[in-house]
Amino acid sequence: MWLNRAFLILILYAGISIISCRKPTSFKESGSLSFSADSLHFDTIFTTLPSPTLRLSVRNTSGSPLRIKYINLQGGENSPFKLIINGDATPAVAGLELDKGDSALIFVSLTAQGNDARILDKINFETSDQQYEVILDAFVRDAYFLTDTFIACDTVFTPAKAIVVDGPLFVPEGCTLRIEPGTHLYFTPRVDKNYNPASYLFVGGTLQVEGSVTLPVIFEGNRLDEAYAGKGGQWRGIIFGVTSKGSVIDKARIKNAWVGIQIDSLPVDAAPKLVLSRTEISNHSNYGILLQGYSSVTQQQIMLKAENILIDNCAKSCFVMAGGGNADITHATITAFNYDFNRKDPLILLNNYSTTTAYPLFAKFTNCIVEGTEDNEVQLDNANLGGYQVEFNYSLIRSVITMPGILNIYNQSPAFIDSRKKDYHLNNNSPAINKGIATQIFTDLDGKSRPQGAGPDLGCFEYQP
Repeated sequence: MWLNRAFLILILYAGISIISCRKPTSFKESGSLSFSADSLHFDTIFTTLPSPTLRLSVRNTSGSPLRIKYINLQGGENSPFKLIINGDATPAVAGLELDKGDSALIFVSLTAQGNDARILDKINFETSDQQYEVILDAFVRDAYFLTDTFIACDTVFTPAKAIVVDGPLFVPEGCTLRIEPGTHLYFTPRVDKNYNPASYLFVGGTLQVEGSVTLPVIFEGNRLDEAYAGKGGQWRGIIFGVTSKGSVIDKARIKNAWVGIQIDSLPVDAAPKLVLSRTEISNHSNYGILLQGYSSVTQQQIMLKAENILIDNCAKSCFVMAGGGNADITHATITAFNYDFNRKDPLILLNNYSTTTAYPLFAKFTNCIVEGTEDNEVQLDNANLGGYQVEFNYSLIRSVITMPGILNIYNQSPAFIDSRKKDYHLNNNSPAINKGIATQIFTDLDGKSRPQGAGPDLGCFEYQP
């Protein structure tokens, strides 16, 4: 027993002796550093809202351990930029030690006040023999902020400032919201208790969007850094409720929502519930346009009348009618490819029933392009109980099933300029050129004259020779 105890004491003594003899790391104060970036750029940031957090890595590239003399934010405590250096929220640190080849992390964020401005600062690094700097750059925009807002009747949004919407923005029944050319609305990524997007525009009255070719009205999320440019689900979308009527959207871009446009009921009068023209509906995590009928609609009750529209890059379907309804679509380009996601749903889904009930459905597509990666990009989901009238006329369709209608082109590429770059203009060899039927639509989505040849081209863009 005493031998075992003596042996343990000997081992412990030897270990302590080894540790006590080990030399402490010697940090030099001269040496070289490298950085993951020589500048950090923040895309447009709105006043009073915190920015995304950017990351900077600083690495000891010396051949030995290095003590950095100091790291400091040049603007100090007064800078709108804020630093977290190796876990400490501070504008400056002295004597940071890095072993050979080791790195330190610096996180940079920004909260700014005031008017539109470009903001510059820099992070300084110094060893005993070298100095370095990393530039910080941001553009800050002043904005109007609307949180859980019911607008007053006859409100007009102008392009004087950006408009940031946090939570629902309501247009009450009997009231009108008019939006002038060039106005830009940004919706925050707020979510509800179920983690669904909770920032949206709800129209219970009338919406009049008056964009122009040079000054479209833009609806999108407020995350403007490059990683979010084509990302859907950043906000809920535009919803037209039961009491809404007589709305018009002309020359708008509706981007990066959960559902771009949702119409929840039939029109309350003889006019279409929404007239949509010269509008792009892009990058949505569910649907581009969703119509929900669930009522005994007649052929005269038009929920949506649309012309010269582009619906693209939706993760599920681009155009959906659920529970019947009534839509009249002319010169639409409806398309999505699997560059950003693995979509399996058809581009167009036309459903006319719920679990127990069938409803009338009227859908007419004229001079359209429906092109994607699936064999059947149109699904006719019919309860076979009557009241299901679908027509595709003079359209180019990706489908192995023949659609009701006349003079359609099946399973030919429309020869877009570059679908990967989301340029859906037509090449000069497109089979969609001159294949449309004449209508009362004499310009395209770009405002260019149509037709340019013997007949109008299919889709929202007229080929310009």
